[in-house]
Amino acid sequence: MSDICIRDWAGDAQVWDAYVHSAPEGTVCHLYGWREVIERAYRHRTFYLAATHQGHLCGLLPLALIRSRLFGRHLVSMPYMDYGGVVTLAGEDVRQQLVEAAVQLARSFQATLALRCNTDQGLALPVRLDKLTMRIDLGTDVEALWKWLSPERRNRIRKGYKQGLEVSFHASEHLEAFYRIFATNMRDLGSPVHSRQFFHRMFASLGQYLRLIIVWHQGHPIAAA
Repeated sequence: MSDICIRDWAGDAQVWDAYVHSAPEGTVCHLYGWREVIERAYRHRTFYLAATHQGHLCGLLPLALIRSRLFGRHLVSMPYMDYGGVVTLAGEDVRQQLVEAAVQLARSFQATLALRCNTDQGLALPVRLDKLTMRIDLGTDVEALWKWLSPERRNRIRKGYKQGLEVSFHASEHLEAFYRIFATNMRDLGSPVHSRQFFHRMFASLGQYLRLIIVWHQGHPIAAA
């Protein structure tokens, strides 16, 4: 495809998100709302590269520049998430042009480029294979999913309910309860903890895609996701 223009997207976020939803390789990690989350929560500079042809969006690549005194500079798609990389329905030419634009951008900042693709995109870039994602098709049949669990797992779930555990789904109204549990677990693992601001910004920008799962015992939150 000729006459492709690559630029930092300044158009309507809904147009960007509609394209993400239309493409098989699009994920929640590609949505435009992450731009505000990353910029406002951590003040990282972002570049949402868009490929357009005759004024129409035909490919996209969200990126964030992460600067660290300890680890150096990294241009990442996407940081703090499992997925990223190019989304396009227009073929390999558009994909290659977006990647080349990202390579040039990384060079201008003397940064390492990292594209967290969930499929082999055939790019002429070094590939790391030490990270894995395991995905399970849950389907829509609740009874079949329950039977799919091992007898031991089902027994543990039944015991939990018998002991008075309750599970509920929420928007941001129980964010503080979630955060206390999350921060405690991350501390015990010896891992850095995301700021409260990060999660508040997530719900402000991407709330329609988010739900908190809280496990309660006698009115007290004891587990969360």
